[in-house]
Amino acid sequence: MVPSTAMVTSSVKPQNRGSFMSFNASFRQLTNGVAAFFAGLIITIGEDGLYHNYDLVGYFAIAMGIVSIFISRKITVADDSNFAN
Repeated sequence: MVPSTAMVTSSVKPQNRGSFMSFNASFRQLTNGVAAFFAGLIITIGEDGLYHNYDLVGYFAIAMGIVSIFISRKITVADDSNFAN
């Protein structure tokens, strides 16, 4: 998580970094809650007391991790030439 946070914070101008990080943290918490909600809908406990569909949530997490690698390639470092004043 530290490398991804470093990449994200370097994509924002220093004067905007505080507000961006606040927004980023709140959005991350929102998506964590939504992910937990949907995982709770997918995972069920059968009559035998075993968890079912737990593997589906894991496969989805793996897929999203791979997608995030490709998305991270689109992040650019913020400098004055990237922004109009």
